[in-house]
Amino acid sequence: MKNKIILNKLNLCLGIMCCLFIFIPNTVIAATNPTQWEQKTVNVNSDKVWKIKFNQDINVDNLDKGVKVYNPVGISADVKISYDSINNTIIVQPPVVGYLPGQTYSLQISDTIRSLNSNQLKAPIIKSFTIAVPDNGQLKDEGNKKYVYKSYDITLDEMVGVQSKQAPINSISNYPALIPSDIDIRNYLNPKNYEYHDYAVYQFLTLNYVEGITAEELDSTLTGQGILEGQGKTILDACKQYDVNPAYIIAHAILESGHGKSQLATGYPVCIVAGKAVPSKITYNMFGIGAWDINPLKLGSEKAYNEKWFTPEAAIAGGIKWISTGYINNTIYKQNTLYKMKWNPTTPSHQYATDIAWAYKQSYSIKAILDKYTNAKLTFEMPEYK
Repeated sequence: MKNKIILNKLNLCLGIMCCLFIFIPNTVIAATNPTQWEQKTVNVNSDKVWKIKFNQDINVDNLDKGVKVYNPVGISADVKISYDSINNTIIVQPPVVGYLPGQTYSLQISDTIRSLNSNQLKAPIIKSFTIAVPDNGQLKDEGNKKYVYKSYDITLDEMVGVQSKQAPINSISNYPALIPSDIDIRNYLNPKNYEYHDYAVYQFLTLNYVEGITAEELDSTLTGQGILEGQGKTILDACKQYDVNPAYIIAHAILESGHGKSQLATGYPVCIVAGKAVPSKITYNMFGIGAWDINPLKLGSEKAYNEKWFTPEAAIAGGIKWISTGYINNTIYKQNTLYKMKWNPTTPSHQYATDIAWAYKQSYSIKAILDKYTNAKLTFEMPEYK
């Protein structure tokens, strides 16, 4: 709100991006929290050009490092950055092939940007935007993929209102816990954005067990994944027992364990649980279960202690059972897709993650893994809002 007041006093209108960067004297310490420019529209064109005007001439050294566009999994888009010195404006050209339809990007301007007088920005700036999607109709069954559409008796806008009350976060590159706007939530909530997206459509994959994947194939995927390496049979046996898709489990474990190298996954000692002394044990937690944002290491390791996950194998099997009974095969919630684990349209208060992009991020790993397992029969459940 403060930035809006400043802009109104300056009475500026800048065309493509109606925002101004204000430099501050270099003797002042810049704010550590970024300024988020609110999305003004739900979707923008894939050839969008962004223009950012400054109130002083800027130093163009390392401009490409100070201005970045990221996709939701932290990959930099291949944009072209230039500077119009006459108008003190940075110009961000889209990738040659355009931005990907349905995908949400974050345009980030670092506070390392300096004026010619070495003044710095008040704070880093973030601008999220989502690319428009053409209406291509419903997906058709093809090869080993089957598509089923499930209707919900609620509108997308009503869902946004419900989800905004669940304390969601927007975790993007460099900034893991931003507060999302309703438009941010809507863009990740809208299934139409991802229906024809090669990767993100996998958030609608049903996560029940599928035949056609072997322990040897899983071990091949787990090569180089830290403590997860060699655990293909443990994973496959538990997935069969608890009716869970092993490709999903591998993707989930790799993400949550930091490729098998996180403190929670590799073994963390616990001697106090809920403030009370307990016999010291090394605990393992491969899926970040119970590792809430306020203190993930403490809470995740205490959860592992309570569940008796004192070996990697126990943590894997126990984690798969916990995910199955609590979400995928839960008799009440039946959250058997990543989308439903995150958003849970029927009971929104029961969600696996707070990050609005969580299902999207998981889908990348699942597709990459399943592309190797061509014998697996896949079913996708596509949500439809009224």
